[in-house]
Amino acid sequence: MLNEKRKILICEDELITAIDIKQFLEKKDFYVYNPVTTGRELMECATDYFPSLIISDITLKGELDGIEAISRISELVKIPYIFITGYPEYMSLIDSYFLKPVNTFVKPLDLNKLYLSLSQSLFHSSNERPSYYYLG
Repeated sequence: MLNEKRKILICEDELITAIDIKQFLEKKDFYVYNPVTTGRELMECATDYFPSLIISDITLKGELDGIEAISRISELVKIPYIFITGYPEYMSLIDSYFLKPVNTFVKPLDLNKLYLSLSQSLFHSSNERPSYYYLG
């Protein structure tokens, strides 16, 4: 049976980065859904699969960036998330949306630090009731 606390959804429009994260986390015994590349796909997958945690780039292709997509997801369901970005100057946008990510990382990623952050987040939430519920 799939461990409900170890399912990860990645939204990253740089395929190499997405594959690196996916392969690294799978070696650490996480289940990682196939990465998505747009904010719209992120919203659909998050509300269909209810992952344990989302890792999303701030800047994405398409009409919704990662911040807007996570903001909309957060209005519907409670799923912890980590932002990644190649543009540290965009991190101030997170505050303007009143979002509270588990962590934010600037590329190039240190995958070991990313792993530690998401592991700590999932460990702390493992003592709580499931956090996948509709808020509306």
